[in-house]
Amino acid sequence: MLTQVIAIDYGSRERLQEILDGMLGEENFKLVQRISNQWQIKLVRRLTIEEIDEIRIHMRIHYLPTS
Repeated sequence: MLTQVIAIDYGSRERLQEILDGMLGEENFKLVQRISNQWQIKLVRRLTIEEIDEIRIHMRIHYLPTS
């Protein structure tokens, strides 16, 4: 597995886990740690820019106010 660091401003470990499960399957990655807004993730392959953008959008939508 390789390590990739991704900046995500909004987020919880559980929400990111759900998104990555859907994209990659639960056996194909491991969330290592979060430092500030940087997530360190071990993956079987690098995420594409499009996938990272999709993750950021889903994470942000989850935290937007509903009113």
